[in-house]
Amino acid sequence: MPTSKPLRAWLAESGTDQIVVDPACGWSEPTGRAAALLRADPTELAAGWTARLGEDRPLPIRWIEAERAAREAIEGELDGLDELTEPGLHLALGHAHQDGDLVYTASSMPIRDQEAFLAPSETDALFLCNRGANGIDGLISSGVGAAHASDRPTTIVTGDLGLLHDIGGLAALRDVSTPVRIVVIDNDGGGIFGFLPQAEVLPSDEFEALLGTPRGVDTAKAAALFNLPHHRLDSLDELPGALAGGTRVIEVCVRREANVALHRALAAGVSAAIAALP
Repeated sequence: MPTSKPLRAWLAESGTDQIVVDPACGWSEPTGRAAALLRADPTELAAGWTARLGEDRPLPIRWIEAERAAREAIEGELDGLDELTEPGLHLALGHAHQDGDLVYTASSMPIRDQEAFLAPSETDALFLCNRGANGIDGLISSGVGAAHASDRPTTIVTGDLGLLHDIGGLAALRDVSTPVRIVVIDNDGGGIFGFLPQAEVLPSDEFEALLGTPRGVDTAKAAALFNLPHHRLDSLDELPGALAGGTRVIEVCVRREANVALHRALAAGVSAAIAALP
């Protein structure tokens, strides 16, 4: 299911039939709006649909044009910034992933930003995630376990709170032979809560205590506790080299207070770009 609430709302209001394709025979459809659940491999199913529809059907040109306009608006906005940002990081990660990589993404802001800003590409990478008991629990252990089971070079993308919730999971890296890069987006707290109405109505100190929850933990010292190399990014240009350096903790410090404004500016830019299409 998509994490985007506006997308789910748009689908709900569209009136179109929705078909859930689930090869694992699960029930990944909490909205109750699906017209059908298909137990099939999505790639084979899409190939079968394509063969039946034929090659002479027109491409969804409007969708393609809108996607291109949205990407150009996002990249244009991010290129003009001189600081590290959460959307910019996910865009850069998308360019840095290699064929065969496994990418394990935390809940909360990381999975939403990945969905919003990771550009389409031909890279053959496997993306995994887990919900956890409270959203981010067990993320490090799950990612390390996936690296061990798959023997793929792995990138775990998490926030600082996600790291702290399962910091003991770093000990499992001693049993993993494949490179595991843990990208920690350090905004000193829970960035997703800045998007909620509470951020507008609560006094700032109360909001920070209840929802922002800054911990002030030094990520470098957390890495040192488990004898892990630590690399703090000063520029996104350093990201490919940091990912190529083997198992390590890669720290990306961003300003939580600037994140909401940036997301809204990006959304406004995308809306304007799409509205300007002929």
